[in-house]
Amino acid sequence: MSLYLLSFLAGIVSFVSPCIIPMLSGYFTFITGLSLKELRNLPDNKELKKEIFLKTLMFVLAFTIIFTLAGGAAGAFSKLLKEYKQVLNFIGGAAVILLALNILGLIGKKGPDHCKIPGAEGKGKASYLKAFGIGIVFAVACSHCIGPVLYSILIMAGSLGSISSGMTVMFFFSTGLAIPYLLASLYMDKIIKAIHRTWQVEKTVNLVLGLIMLGMGVLIMLDKFTLLTAFTAKLLPFKLPIGM
Repeated sequence: MSLYLLSFLAGIVSFVSPCIIPMLSGYFTFITGLSLKELRNLPDNKELKKEIFLKTLMFVLAFTIIFTLAGGAAGAFSKLLKEYKQVLNFIGGAAVILLALNILGLIGKKGPDHCKIPGAEGKGKASYLKAFGIGIVFAVACSHCIGPVLYSILIMAGSLGSISSGMTVMFFFSTGLAIPYLLASLYMDKIIKAIHRTWQVEKTVNLVLGLIMLGMGVLIMLDKFTLLTAFTAKLLPFKLPIGM
């Protein structure tokens, strides 16, 4: 349960990545065919808002499918090599630790501050199918935008050694990332202002997330991940109808 919850929260945190805002503005411009100035002064048009929401739903559905399948692939790979579980746990844990250090800003260079989605330069309003296609492109071509968090969760999904668990972990991550997108489609002006306020505490968010990832990386490396799940289960005042 603890990893599912962390995956969900990591998805939400990924949305406030510094490169998401430029991409978000370009995305809404693309699917509506309106300029940023027109979007900022958007009238209370229920039909247009419904259209934006449904197209965004197609967008998030696409990257949810890709990320969930990636989680299953990671679990399948680990399952096939279960006789090398200790080695894989050590390598995977070490990778999560390195990614955590990157989130903490201790190693590596700062990632790109924007993501330009290929195919979103064209003029005119995008169809529902194109919105779905852009979601696939985002998952494949723009994953570097949320790289450290995404790859950490993906590695942890693979460390479970189960296709279903790997897919579930990445589904929760995708859901956490999808919810802010859907909210943004309904309240574009307000959500963007809220994200800018979040940037003011970006270092604190990265510190907390980085330390959590660091601890999980150590537990994976030592094959002691069950200690965290057991500890979290004691802290939660309720139990969800899912495993872990």
